[in-house]
Amino acid sequence: MAASSSTPSSRPIAPGDSIWLSMDRPNNLMVIVSVMFLGEVPDWSDVTHLLQERILDTYPVFRQRPQPSRLPGFPARWVDDPDFDTLSRAIDPVPRSFFARTTRWPTGSRSGRS
Repeated sequence: MAASSSTPSSRPIAPGDSIWLSMDRPNNLMVIVSVMFLGEVPDWSDVTHLLQERILDTYPVFRQRPQPSRLPGFPARWVDDPDFDTLSRAIDPVPRSFFARTTRWPTGSRSGRS
């Protein structure tokens, strides 16, 4: 069942997530990144809708942030991020020209396979 984005939620951070978050440093950010190469510029409202439906509603933690416990010895919690915006946080289009200038493929194909 999909979670409603308007319903505030909070849950304890699992031990695995706590370990992950404890490694987060300004010079070593613990983030999840996804890259898609598209043949043409999509309709960003369609992309936003798909991200909302298939990822954010299915896995609400992706629109939450960790909140440390105010009491020593109690676990931090995942809480809804009131400033979360799907388009600004989940989509950062990079112009094709950026890759043309900076990427050097190891072989003749883009995948690196002959």
